[in-house]
Amino acid sequence: MREYLTKKELTRLGPESIQKLQNQRLAATVRHLAPHTPFYANFFKEHNIDPWTIKGAEDWKRLNIPLIRKVDYMKHPKEFIVSPQASDAFSVYRKYHAQYDAFMNISLAFKALFGRQELKKQVEQFFFPKMPAFSGGTEYGQPVPVFLTGAEKQQLHNMIDMIADYLQHLLPPERPRVGMNLFPYGPHLAWHAAHAALDSAVDLNLSTAAGGAIPTERLVALADAFKPTVFTGMAEYFRHRFLPLCQQKKAKLPPFALFVHGATMLLDTERALLQVEAAKAGIQELTVLNLFGASEIKTALLPECSPGTGFHHLNPLAAIIKTTHIESPTAYEFTPDAGNLVIWNISGAGTLLLGYVLGDHTTEVKTGPCAGCGLNVQRFFGITRAKDVQTQLSLTGIVEEKIKGARVNLIEIRSRVLTAGAQECQITVSKDRRKLTVAYAGRAGADKKIKQALESVEVHPVLKRVALQTFLKQPGFKFKPIILQ
Repeated sequence: MREYLTKKELTRLGPESIQKLQNQRLAATVRHLAPHTPFYANFFKEHNIDPWTIKGAEDWKRLNIPLIRKVDYMKHPKEFIVSPQASDAFSVYRKYHAQYDAFMNISLAFKALFGRQELKKQVEQFFFPKMPAFSGGTEYGQPVPVFLTGAEKQQLHNMIDMIADYLQHLLPPERPRVGMNLFPYGPHLAWHAAHAALDSAVDLNLSTAAGGAIPTERLVALADAFKPTVFTGMAEYFRHRFLPLCQQKKAKLPPFALFVHGATMLLDTERALLQVEAAKAGIQELTVLNLFGASEIKTALLPECSPGTGFHHLNPLAAIIKTTHIESPTAYEFTPDAGNLVIWNISGAGTLLLGYVLGDHTTEVKTGPCAGCGLNVQRFFGITRAKDVQTQLSLTGIVEEKIKGARVNLIEIRSRVLTAGAQECQITVSKDRRKLTVAYAGRAGADKKIKQALESVEVHPVLKRVALQTFLKQPGFKFKPIILQ
């Protein structure tokens, strides 16, 4: 049984066909897995919800089912793990698959008669948590744990192989291809997914990690010796620590390289600044690609097919992602484009999140064939993260905030400051929404240009020049470009 769609299927199937497949899996999940999940067993009872009346994500609104917030999940994460009684495990497993896969039902009946040991292992792989995956904790200051089963872990590796093949056209032509992972090491989805992707995509994976696991000086020495052409990591670390140290140590990098960023939204200005810094270290042509992932969506990783093409939802059978305008967990509307991301896990057992507010916001969603790759999948643009759900709900489609009664585009301000010559900048909006502060680390002569660039902003910000190290001092480089107090 395949748990994902092939590239050919993602090209051929339209949004309606994919949504039908998603809803079949969601119905199976809600009817056969959710009742064996402590949180949802109580949740459905408390809100008088019959799981058999749910046929798709749209029914959440129709039945007035409250959304689940991160703060709700963090109270008791173990209660969100699918946990049937051992005596019920096979029955639950069979009914779940029979809901959307008739052939699988026949196969299971055959194995029950002639392959009991293999079937036992299959059921264990489906239900038993095998791998904890944590988010970086940038929204709440503490990691968010999610548990993947053995079956989901295999799904994740299958998807990573598919993505590596999907992005082959962006890899530098020179062989051997050498990969360097610059994500901080830990039980975080980012490092492990990047490590597996490099294993699949390059000839030699250096198996490195940043964030203190390996000192930057040592990473630079390795880069000088092995000449990596594919890098993964956070753009801030790559631009402000790794590349400047390459210049300082006179390390020479290959002329062509790919950098895959996977932490936060990346402005066009920031892509350009990365390319400028890379050129100083010998990389004449740097392709900067962005990828979106979160521990809560588990095996669903969303890459760009080329810079600026949006995050492609390549694994729609793992998670339903809908944009939503939210006033409160019980007052919300699904929207066709901009909105807060709400997700439903449909990849199997392990941690189960249904109608879960992810804490991310997207400015635009496109469907239909992508002009770049031809895939007929959802594509999300301008995904931003905030420190908590309440802050996130105050954001609009272009990341505006109301300050002194005026709408101010914070992303536009950040872009202007970087374009005017700042090495980095951080925008802070005071709690009372009366004060806007722009702290920046500027190159020589940049002060005047930055001031001029912000003259036309309706609410004049307080400008604060700081040393670049002020932005770099947080452990693991958890830099926040925008802070809403």
